[in-house]
Amino acid sequence: MTEHGPGLTAMETAPVALDRSTPPADEVGRHEGVFAERARTTQERRLEEVQTESTQIASLLNTSGLQTHDTELSDDLIERVARQTLDELGSNVKLFEVTLPHGSQVLAPPYDTAWSSGSGNIGQAESHGIFEVSTKTESSGAAVGFYISVTEPSDVQITPLGTYTWIMRALQHPSPSVSRGGLNIMVQVNGNPVFERHTTLWNVNGSNLDSPAIGHGEIAWAHTPVSGVWPVYLAPVIIRMDPGQRHLVWLWAWSQTAQIHGISGAMGVSLPMVKVDSAPPIVL
Repeated sequence: MTEHGPGLTAMETAPVALDRSTPPADEVGRHEGVFAERARTTQERRLEEVQTESTQIASLLNTSGLQTHDTELSDDLIERVARQTLDELGSNVKLFEVTLPHGSQVLAPPYDTAWSSGSGNIGQAESHGIFEVSTKTESSGAAVGFYISVTEPSDVQITPLGTYTWIMRALQHPSPSVSRGGLNIMVQVNGNPVFERHTTLWNVNGSNLDSPAIGHGEIAWAHTPVSGVWPVYLAPVIIRMDPGQRHLVWLWAWSQTAQIHGISGAMGVSLPMVKVDSAPPIVL
């Protein structure tokens, strides 16, 4: 095994120099196109899932004889509720503290690229690491990306440092509306996807959402709630990197909603920094 000195682990040695240079615009565009296509197909699959669940709930509500409220709400009302939800996101922002170990390097805005779909908002994504998704459209996506390269072979640990907050409320109750959303990480090497990790942070429907549901936490600790199983957290991500490779790392927020007139909600994400730990590869 490679020696790292007394009391030092692989990620506690002197850090490997990182290259934060951005490739030419046409290369960035190609990489963004690959990400966008992967995101599109993932969103389509997830939308089919919530639409199927919505159909099942509608059938159960009808069978049970419950009165469903399917009156079309005005776009103005939906917009006002959506704005209220986004305002509440700001009031629910949670502060977090982080202690950086010796040798850690920090990346901060401006980031290198951003992407959105549907009602995703990336107006401050590159400049401040702030972005949001909402239920105003069936599919909503927002992502920020940054490039990392190395000058020598390295094991690199990437940890997004920041917070998320989501709020969901029923506009009609009961209703067959269904909404799911969460955070993902995706890594591309020279444009090719090589790593993905997905989390679902909320999974609500209009048949049981009788009061607003709220969730918040640190990005790195985001995970899909699974009863009786040890959670898989969104970060850190550990990748073997070699010189000459361009790694594009995406943090991606998503929301898929069926019957959008029955649920109003949004998630805001703040990514003020990314912690990067690096060291020469461990040789066994």
